[in-house]
Amino acid sequence: EFEPSAPAEMAPMPSIELSLPEVIETPAAVPAERVEPVAPPPPAEEFRMIGPLRVALPLFNIYLNEADEQSRRLGAELGEWAHDPSHPVTDTAIALAHSLAGNSATVGFADLSHLARLLEHALMRSQAIGASDAGEARLFNDAADEIRALLHQFAAGFLKSPTHELIARLVDHERVAAERLHEQSVRGELRDSSADSAAMALDTPPAAAAPAGGT
Repeated sequence: EFEPSAPAEMAPMPSIELSLPEVIETPAAVPAERVEPVAPPPPAEEFRMIGPLRVALPLFNIYLNEADEQSRRLGAELGEWAHDPSHPVTDTAIALAHSLAGNSATVGFADLSHLARLLEHALMRSQAIGASDAGEARLFNDAADEIRALLHQFAAGFLKSPTHELIARLVDHERVAAERLHEQSVRGELRDSSADSAAMALDTPPAAAAPAGGT
């Protein structure tokens, strides 16, 4: 008699582990902060060094342009006048020397300012006296030439001083001219002009100021 055989036992199925890919959380992107554009700092003012003298570059350029033209005109004016120094020096020459003295003082060029001021005073006294001579004409032109030479040195970066001999000649001229003006004033020979009054004022001490609160 047929007997069904017992079912064969099935081998257990091997377990299969499925590895899922690791999920890495990425942090949400943070919006970048808005950076305001920063204006560049203003450029530092440039300076020009002339020896120990420190001059702002714009002032240096303005001074050189003006003083060069003034010194050129002064030399031409005195050179023309020197052909006939028997007539008074011109108001233009006096004004140019005055401007050179003031402008040079502004940039700190004290020696050139002093030279130009001495020349201005000498020209004023000479004009007040009237007639001049060849020696005075030579002195004035020497001073004008020295001013121009000092300006050229200044432009090249060198702070030079006028010669002691020239300064001494101008100082001596001032003394002699003041004596001549005084003599002419005593004799009543001075020409009637504003320049004459200004020349005399160079030798007149200022009046004493009234005390505060005085009547």
